Amino acid sequence: MKWKSRKVKRKEARRQRKARIDAYHRRKSIKQTLVQEQSSPLKQEKEVIQGREPEKEPSVDVPQPLSKGKQGRKGNVKSAKKERKKNILDFEARRRQNFLEDNEKEERHIRLLERKLRLNRRKDKTKLPMSFVADGLDYLLDVCESHDERAPMKDHPPAAKHDEDMDQCKGSDMEEAMIEDYDDASNEESDIESEGVVGNLLEEGESSDSDDNQHREVQTINDFGSNAGSRRGDKDSAVKENVIDRHLEKEIRALINRMSESNMTSIASKLEDFSQIHGRHSVSLLLMQLTLSSIIIDGTVPERLIMERALLVAILHAHIGSTLARILLDALLDVLTEATSSIRRKNAILLLSYLYNFKVVDKDFLWDYASSLLETFEEDDIDALLVILRCSGMTFREGDPLALKKLILQAQEKASSASPGNFRVKFMLEILTAIRSNNVKKIPDYDPLLLENGRKVLSRSIRSGAYNEPISRKQDVSEVQADESSPQKSTLDSSESHLLQLSRSQRLNTDIRRKIFSILVSAQDYLDAYEKLMHLGLRKNQKREIIHILVSTCIQEKPYNPYYAYLAEHLCSADRHFAVTLRFTLWDRIKELGNARKFQRKNLAGFMSQILLAGSLPLSVLKVVDFSQLTEVVKELLSQVMMHILKCDNEEVWRNVFLRISKGGRLQLLRASLRLFLKHFLLPEVDEESLQRKINVAIELLEVYFIDDEVWSIQSFNGGVNQDKRIMMLRTFLSLSLLAYASGSESSFSSVISFCEAWQLPEKCHCDEKLEGMISLQCSLPLSDSALVVSLPQKHIESLVHLQVIGTTFTTFNLSTFRVFKNLKSIAFIDDHLDEESPLQLPCTSDFPQLQSLILRNNTIRNIHLQCSMKNLEQLDLSYNLISHLPPSLIEELPALNSLNLKGNIWGCNSNLLWLVEIHSAKPGLLVDADSLECSHPYEYKPLLKSLKFILDAKRECPSDPPYGCECTVPRIIPLSNGTLMPLVYVNCSHRGLQQFPNKLPDYAVTLHMEHNLLTRFDGMKDIQNFTQLVNLYMDYNQIEEVEHLEGTSFAENFRLLSLKGNRLKQIQTHVLRSILLHNINAHSLYLSENPWQCDCIFTPDFQFFIADFQKVLHDKLAIRCDLSKTDPNAGKQIARLPLEEICEPGWEIHYLDILNGVMAFLIIIILIKVTYDWYFYRKMNRIPWLAKRMP
Repeated sequence: MKWKSRKVKRKEARRQRKARIDAYHRRKSIKQTLVQEQSSPLKQEKEVIQGREPEKEPSVDVPQPLSKGKQGRKGNVKSAKKERKKNILDFEARRRQNFLEDNEKEERHIRLLERKLRLNRRKDKTKLPMSFVADGLDYLLDVCESHDERAPMKDHPPAAKHDEDMDQCKGSDMEEAMIEDYDDASNEESDIESEGVVGNLLEEGESSDSDDNQHREVQTINDFGSNAGSRRGDKDSAVKENVIDRHLEKEIRALINRMSESNMTSIASKLEDFSQIHGRHSVSLLLMQLTLSSIIIDGTVPERLIMERALLVAILHAHIGSTLARILLDALLDVLTEATSSIRRKNAILLLSYLYNFKVVDKDFLWDYASSLLETFEEDDIDALLVILRCSGMTFREGDPLALKKLILQAQEKASSASPGNFRVKFMLEILTAIRSNNVKKIPDYDPLLLENGRKVLSRSIRSGAYNEPISRKQDVSEVQADESSPQKSTLDSSESHLLQLSRSQRLNTDIRRKIFSILVSAQDYLDAYEKLMHLGLRKNQKREIIHILVSTCIQEKPYNPYYAYLAEHLCSADRHFAVTLRFTLWDRIKELGNARKFQRKNLAGFMSQILLAGSLPLSVLKVVDFSQLTEVVKELLSQVMMHILKCDNEEVWRNVFLRISKGGRLQLLRASLRLFLKHFLLPEVDEESLQRKINVAIELLEVYFIDDEVWSIQSFNGGVNQDKRIMMLRTFLSLSLLAYASGSESSFSSVISFCEAWQLPEKCHCDEKLEGMISLQCSLPLSDSALVVSLPQKHIESLVHLQVIGTTFTTFNLSTFRVFKNLKSIAFIDDHLDEESPLQLPCTSDFPQLQSLILRNNTIRNIHLQCSMKNLEQLDLSYNLISHLPPSLIEELPALNSLNLKGNIWGCNSNLLWLVEIHSAKPGLLVDADSLECSHPYEYKPLLKSLKFILDAKRECPSDPPYGCECTVPRIIPLSNGTLMPLVYVNCSHRGLQQFPNKLPDYAVTLHMEHNLLTRFDGMKDIQNFTQLVNLYMDYNQIEEVEHLEGTSFAENFRLLSLKGNRLKQIQTHVLRSILLHNINAHSLYLSENPWQCDCIFTPDFQFFIADFQKVLHDKLAIRCDLSKTDPNAGKQIARLPLEEICEPGWEIHYLDILNGVMAFLIIIILIKVTYDWYFYRKMNRIPWLAKRMP
């Protein structure tokens, strides 16, 4: 018999045991089971691999006898192990080699395909090429098994195991397959009609044109989501929606079940995709139901779970809009109204509080609910109020401290009328005190890290640029919910999937394009569309898609909808990049005009005319039109655009459209072409006199600043210089235009020509007469002011009436140089560079007796001096210079002045310009654009006149008369939330020797300095007028001895800073200051140092507790020391750090009460001894006490 080791025996025993169990279940014998196992092909293959012959007969009966040779046994075992190990290694090597060869073959095939697709030059080969994404093929990799799908199921929680089976394919293949079956059938059998915005959009590929009388069917989509011409019944659509809702609910439930702070961003992104596919309303309803079913229960829910649900709502509120938040908020309000269980109401309050903490809802909801709880003030209401204060009390304090203060006062008023033994009320008051003093440690069960971590996750999860305003009013929620519950709203939300189908038919294959298209056609108005587009968080290059899709949608909608033009106008005003993109988009549409249908050309004309009238784009957008080869379609487009512009009722608006291109040499060809088009194509076709007049005006506007190309081109500068030098010379040239007019004679033009011919200009200047009444001079180098007048003949001086100098650099400049022109009525120096060192001297009446207008705009003037009067000057323009102040005598020397332009200067808003306020009130129309004047310092970008008015009012109301002699200043002007401005007035009454406060302060007085006076008490503060707005009071180095009169004043309730340094305070009633600081949540600073504090055992311990409790307010707590004038050993020591043993030292003083207590204790001991003695003798000797014998 073959020898068997113990290992083999154990293996055979296990095999027989398994065979018995298997035979029992199969109802066969053990021998048959073992034979079947041995004959298994897997068993034989394994034995071949291990180097053994397969067993032909199972060893079931008596085991074979063992051999007795130990050496032989060991040799057989070792050789068998080596053979088996060698076979295993050979098999693994062959298998690995085959695997590598297959991989190499597959890689060669992949590289071959990459070369054919030209994808072999990409650096990052792990991502799909952008050409695939642009063509809408970014879903190709969804069919492949990703790394997340290969992860084991043990990484997911067991509760979501069933839902994970539905999420293994990210695209939900089962659901999409079922939907596609219905969509394919419905697309083949249905003709869809519409009447709304979506229904007006036509298919790109349709070949019909209703305007050309070709009546063919056009496939559109109904505004309310249903297929009007569908041949299928409602049964199929119901089954389809049922399947979608069921699978959608399972997927959303699986996402919510495994939601945590770590995967919050990815889950919110998936839910956002669901809302784009299935509609926001459907997804929001499911989320609301799942959220409330997991939180509003009759059991305690962990606060972290409620916080995570609110955090998810906040992220979706910022990304997809306020639909989910409004639906959830309306349901929460119903729960709070109808809840009978206190636990359910507590859970709902926690959810509402966290929605307020994450800025999803406004404080109005919690504020109103807390106020209603205070009105009833029952036990359950107090518990609910405690939950609100614990969860959102600190957020209330940060957001609206005044509202919190009102709530605290209302709660204290209710608590005073409640029973004194109510511990809930006391507990609530303790929490209110902790919130008011900003002490979070005293708030029970409050974890500040929970809210802080939630806010960090929220800021990290929200995309850049995504933001949505908090929901503020209950009626808004009710109205929106009512609108969403109406049939029209619900059907519109259910049609979002059809919007996506229509976007695909419009060749919008990427997600970004589909989102933009859905927002454009589903927005309520252009403002709503603008907000939603900005919340998408698109990058700079992705924002261009907005303009492309907007123009394409506008052109394809029938009839024309001005909504798109309003939206484009709003986008261009918000960001100039939109205007640039719109210009290039319109150029592309104009070039492709021949392929457009008639109604599309009409829509494009209406869109362009509306954009041009709004001023979003200039008329130069038409410069791509080739007027030399005008086709019929381009001519039709230009005619429609011009007619829309000229039919505008506001004359100033349509005139500005043509004036915007009337300047500049680059648009010379466009202006000439437009004039020819208006004169020869448009004017003969118009019969109305009003339109003919407008066309003639437009032609004149295009000719106003027309100058020949020779003037503006670089070729006019002759000489041997290169192109760069000529460009530099062109940029530095000066242009001098002299407008000469003769009084009412027809020979004025000849006089101008003779004037220009007679002017002997330097060689650097060139004179040219191009238009009637206009002379143009150009010089390439700077010159002096005298060079323009010395060479002019005397006989032409009187013909010059208006002088205008533009873009000139003067080496020397003086207005008196031009006094040779005695008949000048207007002088204008615009965009010049004058001498900055010396101030500009204005001329006198004797220099220019007829001068009525003096324009010195956009120069480098710093100072203005006026030595004599100018009686006839009516207009003075000093705008856009470097002037910081003007002399008050300016108005006195100009009696006829009726127009003064001071805009664009660096005005210093101080008392030197207060005369402007008085002049503006006396002559309201004198200052041009008075509201646009701004301060440069110290109130940057604040209105000049309002700032000066604040300074003037502060000086008028200041208590500057004796005996006070105070000074009032306005160091700052701050804007308020309602758009108005508020000055911060500082009143300085220091070093005046005052013994009482001023009886009146100016309006908006916030700071009062009373240092170094002789005040002793605060008893006169209640009688001071305008003292309620005071928040900072400096009372240093007076003779204040007590602060009891400060309690009860309005200053004590609202002050921010109170300084009492260097007074005579020795001992104060700390409960007064403690009460003031507890009731004032605005208190920030209190200074009590440099006072002679008395350090004794009665006052100091309580004062030390006060310093410790309000150490955040007492900024000089370490400087509060004991009185130095006394010989006490604690003199000069810091009171806050003074040990109690040094204050209350033990002494040998004998007190009378202590003596009396000692005597009483001694007598009690004597009496006890006597009683014990009498009892002993009575019990032992039967003797009656002697005191009892002597009693009568």
